Amino acid sequence: MVNKLLDKNFDMDKLIESRLLEIESLEDRKETREIMSRLFKELYHYTDAKIAKLEESVADELGKKEETFCINIGVSTRSTFDVTEGSMFPMVKADMEKVEVSVDELVEAFQQGREVKVFSVFCEMGYDEIKALLEKKREFHGYIYMGNSQHPITAELRCNTEYSSLVKKLFRVVTNNGFSWNTVCTAYLNKFLDVYLKADEMLVSQEIDNIDINFEEYATKFKFDCFPVWNVEEYTCISEVKKVANIDHAQYQHFFSKYYLKPGFTLIAEEESILTRTSGPEGIVATTMSSDARKWKMYRILPITNMYSAYPILSNKSEGAPIVPARTVGDVFRVVNALGYRDRMGLKDVLFPDVYKAKEPIYSMDKGITEEFEVKVLRQPMVLQFEQRVFDFLSNDILSFIVTTVQRKYPEFLCYGEWLS
Repeated sequence: MVNKLLDKNFDMDKLIESRLLEIESLEDRKETREIMSRLFKELYHYTDAKIAKLEESVADELGKKEETFCINIGVSTRSTFDVTEGSMFPMVKADMEKVEVSVDELVEAFQQGREVKVFSVFCEMGYDEIKALLEKKREFHGYIYMGNSQHPITAELRCNTEYSSLVKKLFRVVTNNGFSWNTVCTAYLNKFLDVYLKADEMLVSQEIDNIDINFEEYATKFKFDCFPVWNVEEYTCISEVKKVANIDHAQYQHFFSKYYLKPGFTLIAEEESILTRTSGPEGIVATTMSSDARKWKMYRILPITNMYSAYPILSNKSEGAPIVPARTVGDVFRVVNALGYRDRMGLKDVLFPDVYKAKEPIYSMDKGITEEFEVKVLRQPMVLQFEQRVFDFLSNDILSFIVTTVQRKYPEFLCYGEWLS
């Protein structure tokens, strides 16, 4: 009921009329109608108008920064990725190239008793399955084929950290540009594992024909031609610079002309501190302590077009969510529903138990990003109960994304998510 009251399409007048019809006594119904018309309806519409005006003013105050861009992540393959599509880009450019294993690097590593990374695999497995596999430190066996000889090898799997480090860098860039951080749905990134090899016998330098590893029961779940893509492209842009008068220390304004900026939402992707940033029709002006007129790293973030993805594109887009959520159950529903995953799951209830033990294998998608800003006190649990509409290897990851988003907006609670049986 709370959720319906805060729905933009909710009709209070229609609800009152339907409830009045449930009163059998005509006299009581008439009196109730007069009271509702004179008092309740007028108060409801007055309050509704005030809330709408408050939301509008808050949105104007914040510049609607949360609505300006969103991050989309998908998975493509080397055989299907189209570089001319233009709205999605490999997170790591080298992923577009065919994997080439350096014979000399392998031989040197094996001679020194070191393991060496040869490639990455994408796992069509749930978060709990991948976690269990990595914790076992399972070894797989195979062969390196070189000419007319074959050499036994052992392979181990490790969690890929290269892609998640790019999301952490994006966090620093977003906040350095003065924008608020929206949790990115990194479900796919946690499913890339790096394959490390070690030789069971000494090798000599010669051309490698093939590397064959028996991944046993996981063979059908490992995909070898995949890599993650997102709607973020890095490029460089030169700035014009001028000194700004300041009593304490020198500051410099860098102007990035619209004629040099690529289309899309632009972020300055430098690590140095940006004191102020303003955008206008002619370009971007950033104030920093740097006096160099140079080429700057920039990020441009583009909307999705018709890009083909081997798997569904996952976004952190939030449509219709309150800019500053009220501390009500209804606004929790609005925050969750705005994320757009209602075809996969539906929020049914929000509970506030005194104590709670997690039931589902979920995790924080802001781990290592915003943890230092979390409230470090004893917090009351908030449990989001979901109905499953689709259940596959992404379900617990998307549940993790939703719970992480709610946690970021309601830091005074300790948020959990669970499936209704």
